[in-house]
Amino acid sequence: MNTLEHDIFLCHNGTDKDWVVGLAERLEAESIDGTEEGRRIRVFLDVWDVEKGENIVLRLGQELVSGSFVAAVMSPEFFGSNWTRFEWTDIVARDPVNTRGRLLPLRLRDISLDGATRISFPPPFNALRHFDFRAEAHFEREFQDLLRRIRGHPLPRGRQLPSRYSSSVSLPVAQPSNIETAEAVSEILLSNLFPLVGNLPPLYVAAATIASLSELPTEAGFESHTLKIWSGKVVTFSDLEDPECLLNRIIDPHTIQRMDFPKCAGDQDLTNMWLALANKHVASTLRQKGITVDEKGRFYFQRDPKQDIRYVKIGSAKRRAVAAKKKHHASGEEFWVERWIASFNGGGGVGVRWDWRLGLRVCAPL
Repeated sequence: MNTLEHDIFLCHNGTDKDWVVGLAERLEAESIDGTEEGRRIRVFLDVWDVEKGENIVLRLGQELVSGSFVAAVMSPEFFGSNWTRFEWTDIVARDPVNTRGRLLPLRLRDISLDGATRISFPPPFNALRHFDFRAEAHFEREFQDLLRRIRGHPLPRGRQLPSRYSSSVSLPVAQPSNIETAEAVSEILLSNLFPLVGNLPPLYVAAATIASLSELPTEAGFESHTLKIWSGKVVTFSDLEDPECLLNRIIDPHTIQRMDFPKCAGDQDLTNMWLALANKHVASTLRQKGITVDEKGRFYFQRDPKQDIRYVKIGSAKRRAVAAKKKHHASGEEFWVERWIASFNGGGGVGVRWDWRLGLRVCAPL
C-alpha cells in the first residue's frame, strides 16, 4: 500500500478517466515548489493508488481526511455518480463553505457524452470560482493556475505603478535639529526610454518545426506576428493556444507553454527572450509608423527628399513633420531642427507611447 501523503486527490467519474489520467501525469511531472530540485507533486488517483484486494471505501476515507486538495472534475456524469457524491459530500460536510479551500472545482464538460444531460451544480459549487478546462485551447492557462494553487502561491496582481500622491523622494523620519529639510519637488527627466503601459503580454514558447525564420511560409498573415527562433523553439507574443493562430503551422502544438510576465521576470533566460521579442516588436511597429533603424540600432524619423523634412505617419495617408533642414545664417552649414517637442504630459508635442493593448502610437499632440 502506498502510504505517501498526497498533495491532491482527483475526484472524477470514470467517463472522464482518460482526461484525468493525462492531468495527473502532467501534475506529477511538476515539482511542489517550482524548482528543479524540489520533490514531485503527488497525486492520488484510484487506478494508481488503490491496490487489488484493498478496501476501497476505507482507503478513500483515509485520503479524504488527509488534508490534501480535492479536485472535483465536474461533468454531468460526475454529479450523477454515487461514488463521486460520496467523495465530494464528505469534504463539504467537513467544511460547508470551503473556508479551508481544499475543494477545487475543475469544470470539464457542461453536456454529458451522450448529449442527454446538462450540468447542474448543487451547493456549494455555484458559489465557488471554477477552474475552466472546457476549452482545450485554455488548458495550459488553467493548468498553470492549478499548479499555483497547489503550490500555495498567491494570485498575481497588476503592475506596480508609482504612487500618485506620495513624493518620489523619501525623507528620513527624524532629522537632526541643526538641519533644515526642504519640501520634495516633482522632477522631470528627459529620456529616450518609453514607458510600458497596459497589461504586459505573456510569452508563448513551443518547439519549432522550422530551423530559421527564412523558412516561414510566404502567404499573407505571417508578417503580422512577431516571433523569434530561439534554441529550436518558436518564441512569440501571439496566442499559440488559439487553434486559428497561423503560427500553429510551424510548431509542435503538444509543446506549447504560456509564460506570464511575472514568471519571465524571475528567470534570466525567459527575461532575455521576452526583452528580445519586445525589442523586435517595437522596431517592427516603429517601422510601420515611418521610423527606421540603422545598422547600429538607432532609430530615425524618415526623411522626405522633396520637402527636406522628417516625418512620422499618423494614419494610412497622413504624415506630420517633426523636423526641418535649416542653414546657419553665417556659415551656411546645414542642420536639422525639431519642429515639435516630444512630450509625455501633453503640451502639443510629438510623442511615443507604448501600450500593449493598442500597439505603439506616434502622434501629435499626445
